[in-house]
Amino acid sequence: MIDRKGRLFGKINIIDLIFLLILIVALVAGVSRYRNSSVSVENQTKGKMTLLVDNIREPSVENIIVGEDLYGKEKDVYFGKIVDKNVKPYEDATEYQGEWIKAPVPDKYSVYVDVDVDVTETDKAYMVGGQEVRVGTEYQLKSKSIGFTGVCVGISVDGE
Repeated sequence: MIDRKGRLFGKINIIDLIFLLILIVALVAGVSRYRNSSVSVENQTKGKMTLLVDNIREPSVENIIVGEDLYGKEKDVYFGKIVDKNVKPYEDATEYQGEWIKAPVPDKYSVYVDVDVDVTETDKAYMVGGQEVRVGTEYQLKSKSIGFTGVCVGISVDGE
């Protein structure tokens, strides 16, 4: 079956055959994974996502501009459009006379950013911009004016 040169049936090298089989298995696994995770555009609905951008300075607050489009920082995929922002003084926990209190930090702000998004509902999660979104998860986003990390503090889908 295998000759002195390591060829199977005298035609193909056994090492090449093993490599070819591994390649075929990897391709089949990859195709089946992406086929099962495909998302239909037909299931897309409009929604609103609220992101908290915490502990930032005033120049950063000013560069979060209502009306700008947001994109994922790494994959550069469209995420949504900024429709509103709510700026509040940033508060941090500090110890004061033996008790923990929340006190404002000078020149630091918390910004709640409302983003209109196209939401696709799967059996596992909501998808926005090709990624799963959940309350409490951080997202690296950018616009023409700024890049920031925002934590999802709320998501709503029209009709719910």
